[in-house]
Amino acid sequence: MKIIRLKSYVSVCYILRAFKNLRNMKNQCRICGRSKGTFLLEKTRGTFKSAWVLCAHCKSAHIDPYPTEEELMNYYNSSYTEMDLSGGMDTGVNHKLRFSEGYRLNVFREYSYSLADVGCEPSKLMKSGDILDYGCANGVFLDFLSAEGVPKEKLHGFDVGTDMISIASKKGYKCTTNTKELLNGKYSLITLWDVLEHVLYPKEVVKHIKSLLKKNGDVVIQTPRFDELAILLKEAFAHYLAVEHLHLFSRNALLTLFENEGFECIAQSSFGANAYKKYVPEPYKTAYDRLAKKYDFGATQVLHFRLTN
Repeated sequence: MKIIRLKSYVSVCYILRAFKNLRNMKNQCRICGRSKGTFLLEKTRGTFKSAWVLCAHCKSAHIDPYPTEEELMNYYNSSYTEMDLSGGMDTGVNHKLRFSEGYRLNVFREYSYSLADVGCEPSKLMKSGDILDYGCANGVFLDFLSAEGVPKEKLHGFDVGTDMISIASKKGYKCTTNTKELLNGKYSLITLWDVLEHVLYPKEVVKHIKSLLKKNGDVVIQTPRFDELAILLKEAFAHYLAVEHLHLFSRNALLTLFENEGFECIAQSSFGANAYKKYVPEPYKTAYDRLAKKYDFGATQVLHFRLTN
């Protein structure tokens, strides 16, 4: 009961403060289509500067105004996997580390945990049909599946970054930057690992994913979660990434987005208390992270959906 009262108190306080700062957004929220929001903070990276806004309707956060498609394409085709921004405004963003060979086992371990949390263990994927990793970068998740024994002929990838797709294709996977090369009704499973927060039009992406799935096909999505933890942490919430993260979804908004397209949520989980070793020593870090997963209030959420119509 104490936890419930605390969450209610935090929510009420935040809503009251939100009404004071309510304003018309420059762009409608592309998750729910509404145009009222509350200013949260401002982020800058290079020449790109934009505000983050809390949508008054779906309780998700998004960049306002949105960047252009040209700005995003230029960004993702500028040696994305070599970027190390950990010493700048976006503390902890180190793509060069995450995509490095030395860090690969850590990434594989995270995939394994996330899949298990939503009932999609690699042993089950062995028996599935073709798998599409939507936003595959340089093919690291496809590498994980291949290492688990999934045949390469079943593995497909899509990304907007031409340099990353070139790397993935050279490994023997069927990868493309052209959505027209993806086949409707072909895939038994589509995964989006930290992708949906990067796209300009999430509704259209979900519709596209639906068209690509076989009947009763599955989707596994991992994305940051904007809920009480993010509200309490304010500027310290790690997922306010300028340029890259365009939407931070509340759990209800994410569920609604998929359910409106005929998906059923099979399982949902979250992990990570936004407690980084740089700021939170052991044993507190591990304790906070375990509590975040146990009580499902983590900063990153993982959901498993199935297409039911």
